[in-house]
Amino acid sequence: MFKENKSHMQGNLFGVEHFWTKKQQKYFEGSTELTFYNKVFHLIDEKSFACLYSTEKSRPNVPINQLVGSLILKHLNDWTYSELFQNLNFNALTRYAIGITSPEEDVFAEASIFNFQNRLIEHYERTGEDLMTNMFLLITKDHIKKYKVSTNIQRGDSFLVDSKVMDYSKLRLLVEVVKRLFRNMDPADSEQYCELLESYANQSSTQYVYALRKQELTSEYQKIAMAYYTIKNTIDSKYKESEAYKTFQRVYTEYFKIKEDGTQIELKPGKESKSSDIKSPDDPEATFTSKYHKGHVGYTVHISETVNPDNKLELITDVVVHPNNVSDDRILESRIEKIKHNMPEWDEYFADGAYGNEQVDILNEKHGITLYHKGIKGRKSYGDFRIHDDGDTVSMSCAGNQKVMAQRTDKRYKAVFDNSICATCPLEAKCNAKKIGGKLKEMKRTYYFGRENILAHKRMTNIERIPKSRWNTRANVEATIKEMKRGINNGKVRVRRWIRVSLHMIFTAMSVNLRRIHLKTA
Repeated sequence: MFKENKSHMQGNLFGVEHFWTKKQQKYFEGSTELTFYNKVFHLIDEKSFACLYSTEKSRPNVPINQLVGSLILKHLNDWTYSELFQNLNFNALTRYAIGITSPEEDVFAEASIFNFQNRLIEHYERTGEDLMTNMFLLITKDHIKKYKVSTNIQRGDSFLVDSKVMDYSKLRLLVEVVKRLFRNMDPADSEQYCELLESYANQSSTQYVYALRKQELTSEYQKIAMAYYTIKNTIDSKYKESEAYKTFQRVYTEYFKIKEDGTQIELKPGKESKSSDIKSPDDPEATFTSKYHKGHVGYTVHISETVNPDNKLELITDVVVHPNNVSDDRILESRIEKIKHNMPEWDEYFADGAYGNEQVDILNEKHGITLYHKGIKGRKSYGDFRIHDDGDTVSMSCAGNQKVMAQRTDKRYKAVFDNSICATCPLEAKCNAKKIGGKLKEMKRTYYFGRENILAHKRMTNIERIPKSRWNTRANVEATIKEMKRGINNGKVRVRRWIRVSLHMIFTAMSVNLRRIHLKTA
């Protein structure tokens, strides 16, 4: 049964803060914990989490503001759960931060914080509603209003986080998945597969693969392929809703293929593998990507933050987690309308060259957002072609000092350059404009382009329209990325599965904003 926690709003005559010395009181007044209690804890809307609990009369829930507050403090201080509960029980400042002032009051049980997170996850899987992201947005909007933070100029970037899973080789993954399915079967049903899986059942997948010789790998792949084929076609239907079988089915589909005669199975060649193929049974949602010649199994985290030079305080405004095989431009494409809805005054965005595509340009034009970036991706234009759109007419200029009016065709524009000037141009041999013409028509350099090219060119040259002092506005987002990576060791986050990684990043973003508020306003 849901019940709000308002006990912290009633003053405690015998609260611990009344017995501190002047020196302790001075430290308390300048502490992050006091800032947290006054500027975050009071903003936690417990009613938004009421849907997680029964509507019937029953035992009341553990105070939600204490649970949410504790998780933010955990990420703020980079604590383990053990360290969190040690501080919740014995650190007076930590206890005060979540509204506990009496030394006689016990904190909630350790299981409660895990149960709460499980409820959040179950609610998301059932309804698609991310309650913690909603809470982050609610608190951030309050801070934006209270501290008069302008959100019209923002910047963004992304970073990779690896899931906390073991690095499986292909054979080890195949063995591990079939072992887990075998363990999930009833004794009576598993008997029919004892002989087939005997060599895998009595040792771990690591031990099994470790003992193999290199020359044995080909025959081992054939052997396990037949094991998958046999199980797939004979397993009892009652297992087909289990997580173990769903993982088995996915591995079967992604790693094997049936020959044309339908009687033989073989491993797919490496060139047919996809980045979305399952890499670990412990985190089926994690995808694969490579950066700087290093492989990563996990996710991409994208953040946006305010960066108006008139702001005294900058805040993270948006956090989202995607599979790591989704490009930056696709992520921005999916966030533009959401950020604009939450921050209507937003009209400028600084990002690197990976964030541009045709759909981003269309959305930016629709919502009145100017995207600034440097380091444009794509092939080099030796002719330095420039598209000029003044609203009524469209023209094109080049490095050869030509500027011609573009002609409108049925679907596109075309710019036709003067042959006499092109013939004497030093860049004529490398020019990107194609020669079009023939026996009946004079050969002329012609460049075709569409509306998407006009928008893309505008985006690529936006940076030239602002003072050079603002060109590096995006650069310091790397410092925010470093803050967001707090607690991530060797690139691996402490949790696995998309929703848990998302929760981790939301709590981290809230702790980063809190730290900034404390430093700028305390």
